[in-house]
Amino acid sequence: MVNRRRVRAAVAAALILCAAVLQVARYVRGRAARWRIVADTGGPITLAACSLNSARRAALRNAELVATIANALPERARLVVLTNDRAAFTVVRDPWPGRVVFVDTPAEQDVTIWPQDPFVVLRDGRGRACLLGSCDFERAGDRVLGEALARHLGWEWRGSGLRFEGGNIVADERIVFVGANTIRHNAVLLEETDVEVARRFEAELGRPVMVIGPVP
Repeated sequence: MVNRRRVRAAVAAALILCAAVLQVARYVRGRAARWRIVADTGGPITLAACSLNSARRAALRNAELVATIANALPERARLVVLTNDRAAFTVVRDPWPGRVVFVDTPAEQDVTIWPQDPFVVLRDGRGRACLLGSCDFERAGDRVLGEALARHLGWEWRGSGLRFEGGNIVADERIVFVGANTIRHNAVLLEETDVEVARRFEAELGRPVMVIGPVP
């Protein structure tokens, strides 16, 4: 006769084991799904993005600047050039075919030479990348740059609930540094405290925030 007590004990042990496995799986999935801002420190640049206004219409001729950047990057680093006038530019020399790629933006949309300002780059535990865009960005038409870049790369585009300039947010492997004026600006607009806004940034960027600089 089967010992019922032993059977019940074995079943209970199996259930406990299954529950533990499920907990570990949830933890792993949660870690993998968590987005973190990409650190500005560490390895070489492998992908860069620049933007160019029409060379035929713009007062600022920045094609030479972009060429200088392209030549200064590591040879195998990819360069995406976002432009509202593709026909105005050409690649004179490309030792690694396909290294420099042009992406069209609306012809009527003026852009600046600071493409990363409307967004920051995030990555999750599985290595997937996405662009997190400021909820509002008034300077020129730069907001279209992040969306166009995300479409080209096949990355997700996510809208933030906060206002910021990505070029003014700096992160290492542990901390993200945010200017005090950015925290205060959001606090006023959202009618929240500085601490609450800093916590919002921590939640969206996946790292502890250190606020840099005085506030008015």
